[in-house]
Amino acid sequence: MGDGFVLATECIQQLENIRKSSKRWWKSVLGLAGGGFVLMLALIVLLPDFAGFIVVFGILFLGIGVFLSSFKVEKKKEKFRKLYKESFVLPMLEEQFSPISYMYNRGFEINVVKSFQLVELSNRFWSDDYLMGCYHGISFSHSEVEIWREIRTIGKKKMTIKKVPYFHGRMFSIDLPKKNIPPIRIYSKNFEHADRSQEGKPYNTVSSGNPTVDKMIDIMTATGRDISKFLTPQMEDLIMRLHKTYGNLGMNFTDGKLYLCFQYEGDTFDRKMDKPLDYQEERNRIQQEIQPMIDVLETLEGI
Repeated sequence: MGDGFVLATECIQQLENIRKSSKRWWKSVLGLAGGGFVLMLALIVLLPDFAGFIVVFGILFLGIGVFLSSFKVEKKKEKFRKLYKESFVLPMLEEQFSPISYMYNRGFEINVVKSFQLVELSNRFWSDDYLMGCYHGISFSHSEVEIWREIRTIGKKKMTIKKVPYFHGRMFSIDLPKKNIPPIRIYSKNFEHADRSQEGKPYNTVSSGNPTVDKMIDIMTATGRDISKFLTPQMEDLIMRLHKTYGNLGMNFTDGKLYLCFQYEGDTFDRKMDKPLDYQEERNRIQQEIQPMIDVLETLEGI
């Protein structure tokens, strides 16, 4: 086995130690909470005159304990996440996109996402897993992005918070300086919160010439522009595969760039702590999340 495998095996052991430690901690906390609750009931029976004080003190004590325990577990989760990204995700990204800059705890800024004109913005925004790299001479950047609307309703007794999802998935900015592609926008027909605004350029919806594509996808281009050279069979196949796999899809070709987004409900390049890790399974799973990036970039090579 190579040095890379040995290092990864050592990292798996470290990740497993963190995961098991977190699990043991929660079990201890739940055990103490259960014991504390039983003790509180026993004290109420033995000291009924102090029942009110015992309940208040017990709830306060349990609340503080749960809060401190949650804080400690979150620190373990962050340690697990950092080690996982550095040990598994980063090396695999470096294998396929070089040189790269990868910051797992940062993402696209909201004003950058707005400039892509892919998804409507709302009052809540989050992004991480920023990757900047190069593939066969094509430079790109990528982030996971979530956009949603938070609606707060204040009632007589309580305030309710409702989360209305707009988009959760992956976004790309891809440089295409040598490709003479006319301004084109492509959206899944069922993409409710696609940004279809037409600031600066008038767009018309056109047919792809393929009834199957036209049934699923809206293609918009500037008046009088020919898109036949762009919409190759390979590009049609890519668009349909992304649409069928992920649902909502948006593409904006403009000014020598492609801005792309597609829905993805999972957490990109992340791993939960609920199950044991296996070296090959982790590599396969990460490769599955890298592969759509390669598919897009290789298809753009052929335009």
